[in-house]
Amino acid sequence: MSSKTPSPSVKRPSPLLFALLIVLVLLSVPLVLGFFGRVHPALDSFAHFRAHIAALMAIGGIILLFTSLRREAAMVTLLGLSAFSTTVNWSGEAKPAVAETDAVTYRLMQINLLQNNADPKALLQAVARNKPDIITYQEGSEQWQPWLKTLEGSYPYRHQCGSLPKKWGVGILSRRPFADFGTPVCTGDGVLATALVNLSGTNVLVSSLHQSWPWPFKQVQQFEMLRPALEPMANPHGIPVIIAGDFNAAPWSTNLRQYEMLTETKRIAGAGPTWLTTRLPDALRPWIGLPIDHILINETVTMRSIRTGEPIGSDHQPLLLEFSVPASASEPVEDSPQPAPNAVSI
Repeated sequence: MSSKTPSPSVKRPSPLLFALLIVLVLLSVPLVLGFFGRVHPALDSFAHFRAHIAALMAIGGIILLFTSLRREAAMVTLLGLSAFSTTVNWSGEAKPAVAETDAVTYRLMQINLLQNNADPKALLQAVARNKPDIITYQEGSEQWQPWLKTLEGSYPYRHQCGSLPKKWGVGILSRRPFADFGTPVCTGDGVLATALVNLSGTNVLVSSLHQSWPWPFKQVQQFEMLRPALEPMANPHGIPVIIAGDFNAAPWSTNLRQYEMLTETKRIAGAGPTWLTTRLPDALRPWIGLPIDHILINETVTMRSIRTGEPIGSDHQPLLLEFSVPASASEPVEDSPQPAPNAVSI
């Protein structure tokens, strides 16, 4: 008569751990779909939150690695880390070009003002500290008009698009004069403002853009509406091109790549997240914010540096770009701004 040794019982995971695994598996669905944004705009909408979803999956997977669900956890963690790695290079350090000894460096500030900003004086202080040559702005609402007018002394050249009291106005402020030819253009109602800015004899095509939210909102339709205005920016007879704005699109999204391809420009990396709701502390922006404000340049523009500026009371953080452009063979204009009473267009 032989006795049977009881087999060891398999330890089942707790319902809480199993529920966590189910949540992580469900998160993998929009994460993977986001890589197929070219198929449909709805899938590209998932891509905007790729970094956040991937980070949550990796963190949850690491927690489960110390449980009986370690095999499943390893797969979830690997997927999360792999997906997150595709977002790192997009916000990594930008490589400035080697400075030419005779190249003049200019500054551009890009900022979504926030149409109901409770602290507009912060913008004036930021401008005074950084002294940009050009400012591209969005959400230049009726509330902002008196404050923007106070900058006319230092920035006499102004071009704003968007019918007031509409809150989505976009515009360009410049210390330097607009070109003698080519009238500043508005495309859409408060969507795209474009002007030729004369930088010491070199005309630079500068655009301020405020794009709509992704699908199911009108981002795709808006891009198609802008296409006739964007296409000429590709190889515009050697003219430097700078497109700055609130794109409401992540760097790795299909939408932003379409802008780059259509205008033959490249986004400048290195600034990191720029948007975070004002309901959360601003200190969390580098960790959980979204990188949806961008500056695109063509190969004629040389990037020197890019960084985020100090908060100005908006849910968006400013971008500060230092750049240079080829010197003009013609006689350079004066560096000091000159009065331009007819430069304001609203």
